[in-house]
Amino acid sequence: MRKDILYKLLEENIGEVDPVVDVVPYDTSYNTELHNDKTNKKLIFEYPTVYLIYDKLASNRSGSLSKFKVYVGETNDIQKRTRQHLKADTKTRTDWKALRSSSGAEMIVIGDRFFNKSLTLDIENKLMMYLLSADSVSQLNNRRTNPQRAYFMSDQFENIFGRVWQTLRALFVKLS
Repeated sequence: MRKDILYKLLEENIGEVDPVVDVVPYDTSYNTELHNDKTNKKLIFEYPTVYLIYDKLASNRSGSLSKFKVYVGETNDIQKRTRQHLKADTKTRTDWKALRSSSGAEMIVIGDRFFNKSLTLDIENKLMMYLLSADSVSQLNNRRTNPQRAYFMSDQFENIFGRVWQTLRALFVKLS
């Protein structure tokens, strides 16, 4: 099959399937919880993923909008990266130590059959920008951006990101 025909088929199918979104506690049970999703296991463990770790901040006024601190990341290996955050990062960073010790912290893992490394880096960047504008996010703990240039499927980035954002908004109104 010619590459241009194959690419056209990919383009036509992008809007057909929503991204996979799993929510798990941000603690050592994350791995078991992620493995419980048998249907989407391949997208979570064998493709690059984007993830958000968030925790509700203490409220100083009753009835006010809940505020959250959020970390947005991407990885080729969600198991290894989460272990790194839970163990190594907590030794050197107080923000990671606070997230690990919170009983309410959760992790959202996003997978998609169209994800590649460059695409997940761009999704990570755009999610950070969107979340910075959300009234409910008062703290974003990322320390870098890493915008990409041209890559396979870069012309489909807006379409793929739009599906990711709409899925997150539908599931997690409190963050968006």
